[in-house]
Amino acid sequence: SWGSGSRVRNGTLNVTSTGSSLAPLNLVFGQAGWKRGLVTTTEITHATPAGFTVTVKDRGAGEDIAVQYLARGVEVMLGGAQNHFDPAKRKDKRNLWADFASAGYAVLRSRADLARAPLDRPWLGTFAGGHLPYSVDHAGNESLRTSVPTLPDMVERALAHLDRHEHFLLQVEGGRVDHACHHNDAAAALRDL
Repeated sequence: SWGSGSRVRNGTLNVTSTGSSLAPLNLVFGQAGWKRGLVTTTEITHATPAGFTVTVKDRGAGEDIAVQYLARGVEVMLGGAQNHFDPAKRKDKRNLWADFASAGYAVLRSRADLARAPLDRPWLGTFAGGHLPYSVDHAGNESLRTSVPTLPDMVERALAHLDRHEHFLLQVEGGRVDHACHHNDAAAALRDL
């Protein structure tokens, strides 16, 4: 509902209970010339960022959501979900990383890539196979600290990219809090919060 301003059928993204498609905010704002960004600690194709950008009947259809992202042209997308872009993991074997690069995107896969990403190109940053690690795990693992950006890292860089423009919309989500709560993992929930 946040992504389109209308109630939707549970399990869908921007599809009403009668099956009608709704225009998500990132489509509307993009058509008005605004720059747009999605930043999350979940898979970038997860329900919250996708709800601002795509229209699908199944919110779990990450591969289809990733394809719609290419068509929507959102300027900044940072989170997890390498599995939905990697030809070795996709059911259709399509190399979405290559497709995004051909469309002019800087394809980012590490914290170092994000730190040096060019501000004059759109970004697709996928920093984990699925969701990003919990903050508690990130803090305790040197390899994760050097390879995977944190939510503040991603937000800071997204703002550096988008703030150069007169109008922008940036959706930011610390989505791993929800996952930790579902799993009754107090340490992960508190650290992500």
